[in-house]
Amino acid sequence: ILVPADFDIRGRGELQPVVVRDIFAPTDGTVREVRVKTGDPVHAFDPGLAEERALVLMENADLELEFRRVTGEMQTAEKRLSAIKAARLENRPGSANYSPAEDEQLTAEQEELNKTLESLRDQLKILEQQRADLVVGSPLDGEVLTWEVGELLDSRPVQWGQVLMTVADLDGPWELQLRVPDDHINHVQDAQQADEPLKVTFFLGTDPGVTYEGEVDEIALATESDEQEGATVLMTVKFDRDQLPRLRPGATVVGKIHCGQRPIGYVWLHDLWDAVQTWVLF
Repeated sequence: ILVPADFDIRGRGELQPVVVRDIFAPTDGTVREVRVKTGDPVHAFDPGLAEERALVLMENADLELEFRRVTGEMQTAEKRLSAIKAARLENRPGSANYSPAEDEQLTAEQEELNKTLESLRDQLKILEQQRADLVVGSPLDGEVLTWEVGELLDSRPVQWGQVLMTVADLDGPWELQLRVPDDHINHVQDAQQADEPLKVTFFLGTDPGVTYEGEVDEIALATESDEQEGATVLMTVKFDRDQLPRLRPGATVVGKIHCGQRPIGYVWLHDLWDAVQTWVLF
């Protein structure tokens, strides 16, 4: 009761770059070509350099068929409109064969064709945008993280909203994502009420002999369920990336959150004490 000791809460997680983006299929279709592989550098998509900076090229047979239908109807309407204009020139007032009834009929048909062409041009703009969406690019400068992305996607049908790949800015800031057991998160939250940010020490699963330092940045409001770890709360830890010689997305990490000092008996037996409290109250 009287002897103080450091009170630490443990969690497991992984290293991740802060800026990570999933790239989604913009429409239903089939992947025609995958232009990148795992680890390739990518640049933010520029519509003016669409083909040059494309990550994935898709195709959609229904879209292509509709595009051909609309362009065909436009060509037919434009030819008919040219013929009507020529006929009106021959049937203009003052000509030998001028017919007011025929001129009225040609004028009405011309107006109808102009409206039809206007509608077809609007449809064509939408179809052209949908065709442009089949060229899939990256929203940021970074690298491709998805493993064997070519084998995963090449010549495969995909649906709107399906994740095609993940890219990340590996040169930017990184964070440690720790999962803390739900029944221990209250200790972290109680300690976080102090003015000083909570210190965290952690080590990589591949190199447990070396420890690094960071600070708690954010604690999630919701609890997540995991088949292996049970109910956990996600916590992000910021750290100086220069501490680590190599940064690998998803690297396994074991962290220890320093929650101040408590009586050594409680530090040793707090899990048992929490269990007894639960048993007595419920």
